[in-house]
Amino acid sequence: MTLNIREYLLIIITGIAAYSFIKIFLSSHSSIKESEKIRRESVLIYSMDKNKEKLSKEIEGMIIEGVPDKIFESRNGDFIIIDTVEFMRQDQEGFYKSQMGLYFLLVEKIYNRRPSYGIIENKRNNRFLKIDNADELRSEVLRSITGIRKAYSKDENIREIHRNHEESSRCSACPYRVDCDESLSL
Repeated sequence: MTLNIREYLLIIITGIAAYSFIKIFLSSHSSIKESEKIRRESVLIYSMDKNKEKLSKEIEGMIIEGVPDKIFESRNGDFIIIDTVEFMRQDQEGFYKSQMGLYFLLVEKIYNRRPSYGIIENKRNNRFLKIDNADELRSEVLRSITGIRKAYSKDENIREIHRNHEESSRCSACPYRVDCDESLSL
């Protein structure tokens, strides 16, 4: 059976989401006070507000870019990524976990240090999701990058992919929303 590029990407994205949804229950939800402690006791080494530029690095043959809100170095030398979202529904946690997995890879490649964990702060409900930089997450993200790179090399029409949903929240979180003529986000 031969899959077209849309089917292949859907399988990759579904796999990441399923993996993340299952593993998400192993991650802990805690109050924002813990992330405030990190801010007080750690050194800020990158801030989206101060640096004004994306992190960018070639990983597995593709240029990967990301803009985490903040990267801290703790007293014991661990790197910790904090990313803040206005609102995160439970069904979106898988997306944010995968995004954090990409940030882990970018930080490791740029700073030559593997972050211990990351935090997604959910401002609306004053909670956060701690995501460990586990080998399983790393492997899944690397497999996805490799799969997307292979898809790009096989199909020159990959940029012809169209939106396949009616959810503005998915468009708001999509890294291609700026260039997408079909985006539902405002």
